[in-house]
Amino acid sequence: MTMKKNLLLIMPLLWMSGCSDEQEASAPSSNAFQSFEEREQTGALEEAKEVEQILQQGVDRNQQIIEEQSK
Repeated sequence: MTMKKNLLLIMPLLWMSGCSDEQEASAPSSNAFQSFEEREQTGALEEAKEVEQILQQGVDRNQQIIEEQSK
């Protein structure tokens, strides 16, 4: 009897794992189950992009000033 109970508990788990989509499993996760390290890295990348944008604005401003002074 216990063997049948074990099978009844295990079978639904096997069915669910067997029916998962491979593309879904290999796709990068962007959901609530994302690991702390992934969220930290994503945050660091976003901050780096913001800093890059600020630096580029400064370079553009400096280049504009140089062009104006050389006229």
